[in-house]
Amino acid sequence: MIKKYIVFLLFSSVILSQSFIENLKEQTPIWTGSFGTVVIDGDIYNQISMRPEFNYRNWGMGFDLYLYIDADGKLYDETWNFDSWEDTYRTILDKFRYIRYGYPGDELYFRVGSLSNVSVGNGILVSNYSNAMEYPAEKKIGIQFSKYFPSGIGIDYVQSDFRKMPGLIGLTLNYPISPKFNLGISVVTDINQTGALDDSDDDNVPDFIDDFPDDSNYSRDTDGDGLADELDTDADGDGFDWFNYLENPSDTSVFNDDFELDPDGVITNQKQIVTFSDLEESISGIGLSFTYHINQNFKFYSEFAQLISKCEDCIHPSGEDWSPGYGLTPIGFKGHYGPFSFKMEYRNNNRHFIYSFWDRSYELNRAILNEVDNDNDGIPDIETKSQQLYKYGSLEGLYIDLGGSFLNLVNLGLSYQDLTGEMWSDNNQRWETDQKNRSFITSIGLNTAKIPRLKYFNGFYQRANVRNPLDFNNPDENTVYGYNVGIDISESMVLVYKARYSYKFDGIDSNGDSIFKQVYSMFVETQVLF
Repeated sequence: MIKKYIVFLLFSSVILSQSFIENLKEQTPIWTGSFGTVVIDGDIYNQISMRPEFNYRNWGMGFDLYLYIDADGKLYDETWNFDSWEDTYRTILDKFRYIRYGYPGDELYFRVGSLSNVSVGNGILVSNYSNAMEYPAEKKIGIQFSKYFPSGIGIDYVQSDFRKMPGLIGLTLNYPISPKFNLGISVVTDINQTGALDDSDDDNVPDFIDDFPDDSNYSRDTDGDGLADELDTDADGDGFDWFNYLENPSDTSVFNDDFELDPDGVITNQKQIVTFSDLEESISGIGLSFTYHINQNFKFYSEFAQLISKCEDCIHPSGEDWSPGYGLTPIGFKGHYGPFSFKMEYRNNNRHFIYSFWDRSYELNRAILNEVDNDNDGIPDIETKSQQLYKYGSLEGLYIDLGGSFLNLVNLGLSYQDLTGEMWSDNNQRWETDQKNRSFITSIGLNTAKIPRLKYFNGFYQRANVRNPLDFNNPDENTVYGYNVGIDISESMVLVYKARYSYKFDGIDSNGDSIFKQVYSMFVETQVLF
């Protein structure tokens, strides 16, 4: 307990040291406090928080100091854990909402913390990625960094998380071949997609196969008696108590009639411990882009990307081996004029490729735990996003992206993909032609200056790489949407409501169709501006 307070006091003294405060006197700090309700892992907690922000010249820093308390008055201590130096590091890191230097487009820019709308190149691999889709249940601390030199050479780096296994690591090199012609090379990877699975006690054993998900010391209970194998003298539950035998070797009652137990002390049917390393499945992508700048507002570009995945048993339902493919944008046109922006592309890809593999919903579907056991091995099936590539065939078509501010009242973004070609049919077990692969993504924000009591409103909807993204009655794992609403209660008080909706696989119905269960995340709080 003493160590906890010492660490916390040291942490606080660093943040609020005199020198730190002195350096921030040029701009008045913003102090926002809040209280409200939040849902974490299906449980409702009362929230109390303080979010101070400081800005000085090109620097910006925001903190997120909060407490979650359940109905019994118990503190949610996952975010205030000082039991080890690793836990202490994560706890301290968790209290930083962001640290920023500069702004996107500056010669030097970096941001540490929550990331939103991250794109790499022109978006063939990474487009509108966010690491904050699961906040506050899951808070990720990522980094976005860019540096441009006087020669025009630029380096961009992004990493989605430092606290746990990152879902996105990307590096891009931009090289000016001429004043108007630019070459870009990108490398993107997810080291292990199964890192998205929950591991509450950080013991490297996923919760779904961890018999003690809240105790990092134990993970296996072979006989299911509630006692960890390391503490159980009859760990496999076969009736032979090795401890009692050592104490009373003459007592043959510990054996059954055929002596087919474990008299040598070897547990023959012990439950296997499965770690994230055992489930490792990576996915990477290499991108190449050529850009011709007509002027500051308009440009032409071409882009190519190859997905790479290490899959031990990637056997297509057709019986053939398969591996991820490539995508090509032979010609694209991008520009902006006044408050409006646009992007148009012609796309062409071979089998087992999808555009913008790392998108807004990636952290939600990079690895999905199916609540069925098709292998009959006692372990629920894990489905990674790269495994879903098997069903996408050779496709071609158009992509369009439009955005702008209308009447200084509505900020609207809209993108649509319409590709035609092959798609694998699980029902018919064959490649079918003249099929559609479509995506629909939209976002909306209101300028609330002229709307009484409404502080802000924004929302989004995304459904990507499906036959009909406008089929709102039949959502699937590719569907995610949400909204944020802020309502003025008084001059210094705002009621905030945030909601996120996604879907996960939940079995097969009697017709052989997939069933998807809605996953709902809610965040309600009252913000107070000091």
